[in-house]
Amino acid sequence: MNIKKILWRLIMPLIILFVIILSCTAPGTVSWQEEVVLHDGSKIIVDRSQSYGGRRELGQSPPIKEQTISFTMPGTNEYISWKNEYGEDIKRSNFTPLALHILNGVPYIISKPALCLSYNKWGRPNPPYVIFKFHNPVWQRIPLEELPIELDSINLVIITKSNEKVLLDESPINSVLMKELNRGLKQPELNSILRKPVYTGSCLVMIHDGKGNWSSDDSFKRQPDIDACLNYCKREGYDAKHCPCDQIFGEK
Repeated sequence: MNIKKILWRLIMPLIILFVIILSCTAPGTVSWQEEVVLHDGSKIIVDRSQSYGGRRELGQSPPIKEQTISFTMPGTNEYISWKNEYGEDIKRSNFTPLALHILNGVPYIISKPALCLSYNKWGRPNPPYVIFKFHNPVWQRIPLEELPIELDSINLVIITKSNEKVLLDESPINSVLMKELNRGLKQPELNSILRKPVYTGSCLVMIHDGKGNWSSDDSFKRQPDIDACLNYCKREGYDAKHCPCDQIFGEK
């Protein structure tokens, strides 16, 4: 056999492995500052950071893995941080932050689920917000009804990954540039904090098996009865906790 062909067959797996490793290597953490306008017109400087990693197709850049939003409470020296953590079940960060507000000394973070798997994970809220209130020393999720009505503005840069260069070059980002970077977002829930439901039909209802896999609820609804549905759960590895058959067909 030609020596060149032998060498090529030996080298090719190494080249493929190198390409895979290179495509899976995520950039380091990036940080910037934003000048955030609160509901009363006052301003605070917010420190933001994000790192990359998680599920993606070969050759694509990794998604946002984690984010932090940190700030000093006005009138105090208390430095508070909120972390948008990595979700092992969705293989990326859970949320996209939209706004930080402070009212009567209490901070609130308004975010939206990051893509459809996260939307299903967090209960398919409509309007599609996941809201956190700071109960010192922890952040707790609250329903939209508990968010004070006067907190209605989007005041953070929403698309941070593709705007990373601008964020780093122009930091701290003022409110004018924030609005310019968000200007292309046409969804009404990304232009102000809504209080009424919006169309969310583009995200199919997905059921998690507790092991990192998701299936459309249609797969369960297509079963002729609850017994067939329960058998389908067993075949697909859904335990009693995650199997949706009782909710779909009623308890047996």
